[in-house]
Formats: sequence, C-alpha cells, structure tokens
Amino acid sequence: MKHFPKIRTTRNLLCLKHQSVLATFVVFLLEAYRCDSKLHWKNMPYSQTGSLHAPSTATNLPAELRNAPSRNQTESVTTAISGSGNDLNKSATILVRKPVIKIGELLHGQAPEPRARKPPPGSMTQFMIENDLLPDVHGQLRPVAHDQCIVTDLPATFPFGYRPRRDRSGRRRSLESDDDISSSASELSRMFPFWWQHTETRKSKPTVSRIRSHCLYRSTEPEIDLCRSSEMQRYRTLDGTCNNLVYTKWGAVGNRYSRLTMPRYDDGIGRPRLKAAVDSYDDQPAALPNARKISRTMSQSLPIPHRVGNLFLPYFGQLVAHDLAFTPTYRLHGQDVDCCVHNAFCNQPECFQFSISTDDPLYSHYNLTCHQFARSEYLMHKSCTSDQVTREQFSRVTHWLDASFLYGNDEVQNRDVRNLFNGQMAFRNIDTGIHNLQHKQIFKQVLPNFPNGASCPFGRERDTSCFLAGDERVNQQPVIAAIHMIFSRFHNLVAGELSAGNPRMSDEMVFQEARKVVIAAYQIIVYQEFLPGLLGPSVLDSELYRDAGLQLNDFEHFDHYEPETDPHVLNEFVAAGFRLHTLVSDIIPRLKSVIGLAEATALSSQYNNHSLLYEDGSADVIINGLLEEPALAFDPQISVELQGRLFRGQELPVGLDLLAISVQRGRDHGLGTYNDVREACGYGRARTFEGLGDFIPEKNIFLLRSLYR
Repeated sequence: MKHFPKIRTTRNLLCLKHQSVLATFVVFLLEAYRCDSKLHWKNMPYSQTGSLHAPSTATNLPAELRNAPSRNQTESVTTAISGSGNDLNKSATILVRKPVIKIGELLHGQAPEPRARKPPPGSMTQFMIENDLLPDVHGQLRPVAHDQCIVTDLPATFPFGYRPRRDRSGRRRSLESDDDISSSASELSRMFPFWWQHTETRKSKPTVSRIRSHCLYRSTEPEIDLCRSSEMQRYRTLDGTCNNLVYTKWGAVGNRYSRLTMPRYDDGIGRPRLKAAVDSYDDQPAALPNARKISRTMSQSLPIPHRVGNLFLPYFGQLVAHDLAFTPTYRLHGQDVDCCVHNAFCNQPECFQFSISTDDPLYSHYNLTCHQFARSEYLMHKSCTSDQVTREQFSRVTHWLDASFLYGNDEVQNRDVRNLFNGQMAFRNIDTGIHNLQHKQIFKQVLPNFPNGASCPFGRERDTSCFLAGDERVNQQPVIAAIHMIFSRFHNLVAGELSAGNPRMSDEMVFQEARKVVIAAYQIIVYQEFLPGLLGPSVLDSELYRDAGLQLNDFEHFDHYEPETDPHVLNEFVAAGFRLHTLVSDIIPRLKSVIGLAEATALSSQYNNHSLLYEDGSADVIINGLLEEPALAFDPQISVELQGRLFRGQELPVGLDLLAISVQRGRDHGLGTYNDVREACGYGRARTFEGLGDFIPEKNIFLLRSLYR
C-alpha cells in the first residue's frame, strides 16, 4: 500500500509528459503552417467559360496540386491541454492534415488555426475566425459607392487557417499592397476550376407585347442609305448590322439583351438580388440559398435517358447558343480573375464568388471552401420611358441565326477562317476519318490549327493542336469542334460545286453565295428539326406555337417584313431558358462501325482537350456516337461531369459546378423570379408552393420549400 502514492505520482508525471509532448507537437505544426502566410489559394483550372485567354494547366500546374489531399489523408487529433492559466484549461479539437504542399504555403488543404471554429448547429455553415471577421472588417476595403459586400458568405469562402496579413503597424494589408498577390493577379489558381396537378394561380394576359425591347430610335439617314446600297443588300453583314433597314444596328455585335420581365436587382440598378421573394418565418425577407446548396439539393446526378432524343440534340443546342450569344465576364488586368483570391477582402465589386459547405460530398474531400464566379460585363442602359438606369448584359456575337460560329463576327475573324481560294473555308487534310467514296476529299478535312490556343493545353504538339473557327469556344470540348467541322465541310462542298459550275465567279462571290446556302440550311434545321425535337409534339400542335410564327411554310416563300420587331435575344433565354445542360450525358461516345457498342470517354476528361479528334475516326466517329447514344431526360438532374467536374481536364480531381454557376448567373443578370416569368407568359402568379404544381412535380416542390423557407 505504501507504494501506491509513488505509482500514482509516476502515472501523473507520464500523463503530463505525454500531454506536453503532444501539445508541443501540435503547436509546432500550427506554427509551421503559419510561418509563411503568403496568400496563395488555388481555386480553378480555367475561366468560367473555358475561354482561349485562360493560362495552360499543363505547363503551370504544380506537382503538389496534382496530388490533392483526400479525406483519408486527414487526421483528427483531440488533445486536452492543461496548465496553470485559465486559458489553457480547455480541450481543443484540431484538424491536422498530412501536408501535400510545401510547409508554409497557404492553400485550401491547410490546417486551421486554433481560433477557427465551426458554427453551432443550425447556423450558417462557415468558418468564423475570431477578431478577424467582425462585421466592419471590410469597411475600409470596399470600393467607393459599394456600401455592402455582395458576397454575403465571404468568411465561409476563406481557406482553412487563413488570417489576413498585417503591416508593421498592425493594420490589415489590402490585396493590392501584397506583392505576392499582385504578382499572381494574371495567373489563375489551379486546384479548383477556374410535372401536373392542381394549381392555385391567377391568369394574366399573353405576353409577347410585354417584352422589354430596345427603344425605337430610328437610325440616321446616312446609315439607312448605306444599308440600302446594292452591295450591302446582296449579302448579310458579318457584324449583324443592316439586317433591319430602319433600325440598322439592331441585332449587331455588342448590343444588349432584351428582357421578358423587368430586371430584379436589390438596389434597382445593378446589385445582384440577395433576398428571396419568399419571407422567412419572422416575416422578413430571407436570404437566397447558396447556389451550390441549390445544386446539391435539386440534382443528385441521377441519369434518366431521354425517351426519344439522342445526344446530338443538346450539343446542337449548344452550337445554336454559341451562335446567338456570348456574354463576356469581368477580367482583371486583361486576365480571367480568380475571385476567391482577388476578392478575399471584397474589394473587387465585379466578383460574386460563393462558399462551399464544409460537409460538401465532393469538394470537402479536397478542402475547397470557395467557388469561383465573376460577374458578366455590362452596359448601363437608360429606360426608354424614364430616367431609370439599370445594368444590362450584352453579347459579343450577333443576335441573329447567321452561323457566326463558323464565319466569325467581323472582317478579321472572317479572313482568319477562310482559304481565300474558290470561296472555301480554311482546312487541313487528316486521313483518319471515316472514308466516304462519294466525297472522299471532303471527309478528310478538319478545322485549321491554332497552335497557341490556351484553352486546350493538352494539344501543344503540332499534330494535336487546337482548332481555329469563327467562335473561340470551339476548343471547349471535342464534340462542339466536331459539329463545327460538319458545317465547315458542308460550306466547302457547296463552294466547290458553285466554283465548278461557275468558273468565272470570284472567290468572294463564291464564298458569299455558299454562305447564303449554309445559313439557310442551318436555319431550316433549327426550326424544322431541332425545335420539334426539343419541345415535343404537344407543344408543336399548340395554338401558342402557331401564333408565335415558329412553323415553317412548306408551300411558299415567306416575304413578310416587320421592322418594328425586336430581334435581340432575351436575357432570360441566355441565362436560364436555353441552358440545356440536363440533357448532356456524362460520356462522349465514339462509334466506328454500324455494329457493335460505342466507345465511351468521360466528358470531364476532354474539356479543352482535342486528342480524340486526332485518333482513328476523328470527328466522324464522334458524330456517329452522338446519333446512337440517347440524351438524358429534361428534368432537374444534371450529370456529375457537369456538377463538380466542369473544365477539370485530365490533371485536376475536381472542376466547377455548372448548375450552381447557372443559379448565380441568374442573380448576376437580375433575372425576374419564376413567378415573374409565369406572369409574363400568361400563367399567372403562384400564391403558394402548392400553386407551382401545374409545371413542377410534387417532390421538387418539397425540395424548393426546404430551400426557400
């Protein structure tokens, strides 16, 4: 018995020793991570649009980031730190991640500091860092005339363990004063890519007349006279001007979109809407749900095949979308901006990034807390009937169905894609496609190369280079490039026949006549084949479809002309209505023979990658595969290849969430609410969630209620 006190004392000493060693080890880890607080976040591989201006991943991606930390590389260490002071008498749960990067380099995969804590149950999922994220933390950093940060969950976008840098006087340093951030302003970070039942409604008037169109300001007489000249009237212009002989600039490059509903901005001018139209339980406007949360809730990536449509349907729709609209996004110093980096202090008013929850089923495996989003560029437009000025988005391409994806939108683009001989489009001969005895030479043609294109970094070699077309988005993925090739070959086929039958015709005349034929055929395909396949027979037989004038006349030519009709694409169409991503499958099929199964390649591995088009079969086997593979159903579900892997390429584990981007884009553009659109289209406003049942299934109404209440 007399030895028991000694044993107890020895045990206490051992416990204290182990606690001391463990505490020292934890402090060492935290200090090692904190020793160099360079703000060096890695958030996205490419721009949101996968544009040509994005830097290459293949040449700049650090090796450490190609081995991103997964959940099984994370350890949770719980310690009880005891001491004489009151501050030490507490337990701390510290998340320690096995380092996959250099010690001291601050990325999303870094361990949090002790004062970073998770919120209590029921509160917003975000990291609250004591003393550094007080409500007035952004006051001195906001630009003039921006009284409130539009990124309402900014703290939740910070990486684990981030603490703002301070100068010698103890003040927080702005991003512009940080040499490390200034030097990386032109560089994108690499880790994370860059329905029928009872309804309760009130009917409204039909809506074609409600479209918020452009002001009826006639063009000047010199402009009208120029457009009426014989040279201008013979062929369609490239930039979309003179298609209307009264309002000569309508539908031209750089014009803003029209609207079906009035714009919905928080301040009535241009600030994105942050509050929901549905009140919370205390009858106060509720904050709009997080875009990624909406994406996760409404779509669980459950693929359901389309009943009749094949996979060519959504990709042809993408081509039409590229023909009608190209909305540029905000850029910083001429480069795509990584808002998760450059807007960390909310000093970039054109950034609108959003947080990713720490329990996200995909991104949490890589410790990602911020999703990139830059706002669309805009024009400040004055109302036709008042002095109200609002933010309006515009298009870099024409608003007409004029195959601008093939021919370009100005003279420079057009000359780049032409052969300037016999009216032909530029091409290369690659004898890897499917042989066609009738048109042997045509089937060898592929688009000309664009060796310095930054949007397909996996094609740096000459024999697998990027492609050049009238639209720079041709290099986003091989399917859209393959469809470009079809139209380029078709043009050259028509031009060849015209040139052979009319040897005295000049190159320009052959080109323009072939262009007229191609555009006419393209428009017929859109109205006679694409729209019926997209909308279905019930819509085609409806009175509304006939009244809209969408049915082609099979018996005589149409020669009616209404100069007062606004041709501009609707903002609702661009940012919401024509986003057919739910139809896209998660594979790119390639079918080399009429018998057998198609080869399947994951879609996300082919973003900005054209190696498939240089393999045996080239574009032809991709088109064959699209015609045999069914599209996915038109429902809220979206492929996982688009919901977290967009633009990831072959090097990165994750990408962007296209569904979340679409939600955020609608808020950025100030689109009207779903009820606004219902009313504009004549279906009346739904007064309750149950009133949505005429178009939305009950299970989806339940999900919407959970999000917006």
